[in-house]
Amino acid sequence: MKDTRLLWKLYPSYLIIVALSVFLSGMLVAGTFKEFHRSEVYNDLKAKASMIGLAVVGQNLLGSGRGRLNSYCTKVGDLIATRITLILPDGQVLCDSKKNPKLMDNHRDRPEVKAALSGHMGRSVRFSHTLQKDMMYVAVPLVVDGAIKGVVRVAMGLGAVDGALAEVRKNIFIGSLVVAILAGILCFVIIRRISRPLENLTDEVEMLRAGKRRQRLYLAENTPREFVVLANAINEMAAEIRDRIKTVEAAKGDLEAILSSMSEGVVAIDSQGSVVMLNDASKRLLDIRLQKAEGRSLEEVIAHPQVCGIVRRTLQRGESVEDEVARANGSSKILQISAVPIQNLKGGKASGALLVINDITKIRQAEQIRRDFVANVSHELRTPITAIKGFAETLADGALNDKKNASKFLSIISDHADRMERIIQDLLILSSLEYGSGSFEDFSRINAKQLVEESVKAYEPIARERGVCIAHDLPHDLNLAGDKRLLLLALGNIVENAIKYSGKGGHVAISACRKDGNVVISVRDNGCGIPKEDLGRIFERFYRVDKARSRQEGGTGLGLAIVKHIASIHGGRVEVESSLNEGSTFSLFIPTEPSPYGS
Repeated sequence: MKDTRLLWKLYPSYLIIVALSVFLSGMLVAGTFKEFHRSEVYNDLKAKASMIGLAVVGQNLLGSGRGRLNSYCTKVGDLIATRITLILPDGQVLCDSKKNPKLMDNHRDRPEVKAALSGHMGRSVRFSHTLQKDMMYVAVPLVVDGAIKGVVRVAMGLGAVDGALAEVRKNIFIGSLVVAILAGILCFVIIRRISRPLENLTDEVEMLRAGKRRQRLYLAENTPREFVVLANAINEMAAEIRDRIKTVEAAKGDLEAILSSMSEGVVAIDSQGSVVMLNDASKRLLDIRLQKAEGRSLEEVIAHPQVCGIVRRTLQRGESVEDEVARANGSSKILQISAVPIQNLKGGKASGALLVINDITKIRQAEQIRRDFVANVSHELRTPITAIKGFAETLADGALNDKKNASKFLSIISDHADRMERIIQDLLILSSLEYGSGSFEDFSRINAKQLVEESVKAYEPIARERGVCIAHDLPHDLNLAGDKRLLLLALGNIVENAIKYSGKGGHVAISACRKDGNVVISVRDNGCGIPKEDLGRIFERFYRVDKARSRQEGGTGLGLAIVKHIASIHGGRVEVESSLNEGSTFSLFIPTEPSPYGS
């Protein structure tokens, strides 16, 4: 559709109306003037015909002979510039001021003559074949003693009248043209005054739409009131729209921030199965590689048939569906998929579906660890309980009388009770670390050298008994922040393991340094080492590389798990490096400033 300005839509219409009005007015004036002029001619001829009739009757010219009548008609006709014709009742022309009557036709059938012979005044306008021009004829009866003795007809050519009318029409046309031009100019000015404020208002609205006008519309001072009211209404509407847009943008920003910060994946799908929106977590969890996923079909975006099937069931049935699926890339991660229908405000069929994805791998791993932990605890406790119960029953059956065996059995019962005590004690320590520690209140400044010396002192008797040499050489200025009781426990577990697995004649070296805001205490032994495939699991509860040797050494399988928890409480970590048959190095990283993970 062609874009035309309002001015050029209104102006041609107004111009046509003005031109048509002026033309019709001119035609009406010309017609009125013509009729007026002919009426004047008619009245003039009527008066002349009446006067000539009275003269003919009064002077008894009808009985004076044709010569006298012709002379009279000619003289009077020339005097008044009018054609005069006398006609007898039978239509014979008696005399004529312009032509020989003998050459003229019978005039009885002429309209004006018929009317006059009937006693009325006759009138007619027609072309005269005698004079070869348009003429107006007026005829009056000649009444003598109550009888019609003839007809006096006068005529005047209309050429002069038509010429005068043509001049009048010309003047009227010129005047009308001038009036039309002036009226057209006036219409242009008036329409321009009407359209200009509207054009200005349109320009202002366009600037407002394009963002070039941030606040309000501005109009000239002489703008008509209606446009001012319209501009004010637009200003109010624009302000309201801006406020609503700001509200929507703020809500959208909040929603995007919430969705982007969620660890759960969220995907919105419309009723046709096309993706409307998705957050970053959903891309990560579902391995979505597309840069622009919005607007694409579900199967095109999510390359996981099981997930797509869940969404399709929700869209078709209009009910929530929840299931667990494995990630499509072959990894061991487990995803919980929850699809709920998005209902219309008016109810009815679902307008889409909302997909929520949770990575429950750690939950399932934790559940498995819990099951394994319960099984391990049961197994670890069952062995000493079974032994204690068996030897107690043996003693009860009479072995108490055999002092040699009774003493042996009681020693075994005592060893297994000690093992149960160590397991329970370590479990209690783990429980307290997980649920009751990590507060700044128990932290203090600790010298690393003193901490190591105190720990080594506690385990020197075991080292001497096993023929293991412990060496340590630490700087005096290494200080760290932590709970001394817990750090002694962690360092003691590492030192104890190093002594146990070094073997007779083994060597344990303890060193310390400052690194990246941490004090690193390293315990290195030259024992049997740890296989590479076991390094990632040695900090799990009850995990043993060599189960038989661990039980023989009296280990509970919880020592390194305790060390890992203590390091985490202090905001640090524990690392291990080991080579089979060459030895292991355990490094405990503790921050120099208080930084428990719970802070």
